[in-house]
Amino acid sequence: MAIFKRYFLFFFIVFFQVIDAEEILVYDNLTVINSPISAPKNIITGFVPDGSKLLLSTDIKKFGYESIETSTVFESSLSIDELLTYYEVFLKALDWRILQKEKKDKKILIIAESQMKKIISIVIDPLERGSVVKLFLKKQSGY
Repeated sequence: MAIFKRYFLFFFIVFFQVIDAEEILVYDNLTVINSPISAPKNIITGFVPDGSKLLLSTDIKKFGYESIETSTVFESSLSIDELLTYYEVFLKALDWRILQKEKKDKKILIIAESQMKKIISIVIDPLERGSVVKLFLKKQSGY
């Protein structure tokens, strides 16, 4: 019976290694998550469109509890032009002010600021089918 349990445990571990499993690395105030299940808490849910595949997220905390910088990288099936329109409408609905919008070398950069002094940078890179989006969110603080 003990041999059966060992083999079962071995096959269980091997099976779940094949599937994209969330991998969490923590060092001091930095947390890095490879293949995250969900976007970081600081990133408003709508910033990651439905159907997107999350690839990576990071979180830097001040004094170990308050997030000051958060980033996430994901793939979307939407084209860069569709994502540009999506983010323009979404940011306007949230009442965020777009500080910079630039399209250069088939990439799009959007920088916006909320009324709560949060800054988000959105970088959209094209793929053959869809796009890769990198979100960087920073909270302004008084220190």
